[in-house]
Amino acid sequence: MPHAQPLKPTDPSRLGDYELTGRLGEGGQGVVYLGLAPSGDQVAVKLLHAALIGEETARRRFLREVDVAKRVARFCTAQVLHADIDRDRPYIVSEYIDGQSLHRRVALSGPLSGGSLERLAIGTATALTAIHQAGIVHRDFKPQNVLLGPDGPRVIDFGIARALSATSSTTAQVLGTPSFMAPEQTTGAAAGPPADVFAWGVTVAYAANGWPPFGQDSIHAVLNRVLHDEPALGELSGALRELVAACLAKDPQARPGARQVLLCLLGQDEIVAPPPAPRATPPGRPDAAARAHPANPAGAAGRADVARGLDTSAVLSKASHLAAADTPPETTLPPAGGWRRARPVLIAAAGAVLAAGALVAYLVLPGVRSFDGLTVSGPTSAAHPRSAVPPAPQGSTPSATPSPGGGDTGGRASATVPRVAGLTRAAAAERLRDAGLTPGRVRREDSGQPLGRVLRASHRAGVSVPAGTRVDLWVSYGTAVPPLVGLTTDAAGARLGQSGLEPGGVTERCSSQPSGEVLATSPAAGTRVNVGSHVALTVSEKGRFAPSVVGQTRAAAESAARERGFSPVAITRVIGDQSQHGRVLSQDPPPTACAPGDSAPALTLVIGEAAGTSEPPGTATGVP
Repeated sequence: MPHAQPLKPTDPSRLGDYELTGRLGEGGQGVVYLGLAPSGDQVAVKLLHAALIGEETARRRFLREVDVAKRVARFCTAQVLHADIDRDRPYIVSEYIDGQSLHRRVALSGPLSGGSLERLAIGTATALTAIHQAGIVHRDFKPQNVLLGPDGPRVIDFGIARALSATSSTTAQVLGTPSFMAPEQTTGAAAGPPADVFAWGVTVAYAANGWPPFGQDSIHAVLNRVLHDEPALGELSGALRELVAACLAKDPQARPGARQVLLCLLGQDEIVAPPPAPRATPPGRPDAAARAHPANPAGAAGRADVARGLDTSAVLSKASHLAAADTPPETTLPPAGGWRRARPVLIAAAGAVLAAGALVAYLVLPGVRSFDGLTVSGPTSAAHPRSAVPPAPQGSTPSATPSPGGGDTGGRASATVPRVAGLTRAAAAERLRDAGLTPGRVRREDSGQPLGRVLRASHRAGVSVPAGTRVDLWVSYGTAVPPLVGLTTDAAGARLGQSGLEPGGVTERCSSQPSGEVLATSPAAGTRVNVGSHVALTVSEKGRFAPSVVGQTRAAAESAARERGFSPVAITRVIGDQSQHGRVLSQDPPPTACAPGDSAPALTLVIGEAAGTSEPPGTATGVP
């Protein structure tokens, strides 16, 4: 059943042909209402804050952009149904999805994992592919715009950013949400499909961890990390972690396109792409080609690459050529000769996946079955059995003598355990693979080190062990935001200090709880954060909101005041307008103010009185 709040007195009761029955939420772009279509179907109606006063060109452009959004395939999205303008306020009608947002789901129940996280990744990548296929850039892809419906995740608001930017007065308002913005967006550059892919990667990381990989504190700090820092990917592991890391590349040309992301998730990595430009290899490090499992025949390399866990360098090199597959019609295509060879395979594979439904394809395709570990395995054919110990990479040195601290290698190739403490988990796993070792289990523990940083390994750095040895890692899990709801502001600050955290901004909210009592925190209790992070507090301002009674009759206003716990006090004022006789002209306090006090506060009502009545003007009447 829909969870809508009652309409406010200032809300419209109808927009065009749609009756509004409740409020679903409000954000920076507008208010979302639950509505009824003429057919009786429930719809979501978003009334935008932007006004198109007297701008006929902007009006036509707005409606044209929304018309483009209506062509987006409706699986994995909330289909746009209609758009119009009511008294200079544009509104958009879309399919109603009965489900909470990903942001609310994580805040209330914690991060996703396992199959839930995989389904989210595939469903949202499918939606993004469909959106880009229609020539649209979302520009504000984030957890609040992903609804978890009964039939899977749905992406919403994909037509609004482009439609709003149709007017010069609103372009600056739709730049994006700082924690989910791509580096190029922070400089004011136009957002293209790669920016959506970046936001998809941030959203998946948020779903897995409960916090975005570049933080969510001050805007300046977040944008600085987006531009210069590596993402903190926390609980993400295996092929999904590698794919998300590729999507978070600073260079937009280095990110995979939405369709490439979807194909990688579905195990369809058999795309013919032009060879990547040669890259310089740092001294002492084998190049990417030498590390790409030379024991596999070339014909099996495509899907086997995904089945073993995506190699970041391979994803990045392919992405630079395949991102063009997601270029909408208005952008420039790369020169012919490269991606044209990949295009038929991409369109055939993506078309089949999209037509049949990405989730169904996921269940039947053999390439990917789980992202739970650092290694993701598909089925092993009899012709190419998978060895328990992968072949030693080029550059490893055989040894027939016992290894110091590592035991006898028995004549097999040996490898030296590298130092991994202080690295991110992804960097540590890559360094282990470069050394000819296998990343093993990942264990987490509370630590003052940044989230996701490696604390130690199961084998001491510098010892020699057989090539392919599995090395376990212990990584920092940061600290958890403690439960603070119900505490006073001072007590909450002390509790935060005990957890190594700092109080952030304090926002007051009118409520029936004692003043100064904590009502909510951001991040929520239980969220894993770095030691030293700031936690914002929402505290109570004891009081109540007065009802909105201006325009009502005196009797109706007094009744509404008593129901809300106020003592109405009426003051009459002589007026010349007979239509306002006996009606409330103004009130104090207004409905937006928090009236303090435990007992029934006074609500002063100014009542209009037509000239010539028996009661002298200005008489104050206390109403018990």
